[in-house]
Amino acid sequence: RSMPDPSALVLTAATSWEARPLARALGLLPDGPALWRGSVGSRRAVLVETGMGAASTAAALERVLGSANGATPGLAVSTGLCGGLQPGIRSGDLVLDVHGAPVEFALAARPVAERVGVPLHIGAIADADHVLLPAEKLALGVKARAAGVDMESAAVRSWAEGRGSVFLAVRAVLDALDESAP
Repeated sequence: RSMPDPSALVLTAATSWEARPLARALGLLPDGPALWRGSVGSRRAVLVETGMGAASTAAALERVLGSANGATPGLAVSTGLCGGLQPGIRSGDLVLDVHGAPVEFALAARPVAERVGVPLHIGAIADADHVLLPAEKLALGVKARAAGVDMESAAVRSWAEGRGSVFLAVRAVLDALDESAP
């Protein structure tokens, strides 16, 4: 296992409609199917379109790790959409899961969210193996005490932690607690 490179960043998004706008916004360039590379600030960055679900995400990350000649990024970020699991978390809000990341990440995120006028909720993002209906989201929110739910962040977290990389997830809420995913 290689030591994490603090100047390297991997971002993940499950679908092309999550990954492509992010790649454009960050100025990342295509580098093969479902892969973009470039720089974000002072970090070398790669964005991986993983496919939906934990198994697809894990496989995509292993493929990228191999294509990077074993280099391990210092930071792994799971991006995209999630379902809201708590009252007051609405469609369009952001959920930031910084479990295990430096507290400075959360402190830096709040003023950025305020500047762009997007509500930010800091809390865990739970894992599911399918898109949840409102009753399932309510039960999971109570059980997991989580702010959001998705199908990929747990796989990104596991991949990152297994390599000594810092992990965080930032997800836009697609469907609130009382809503079904469109």
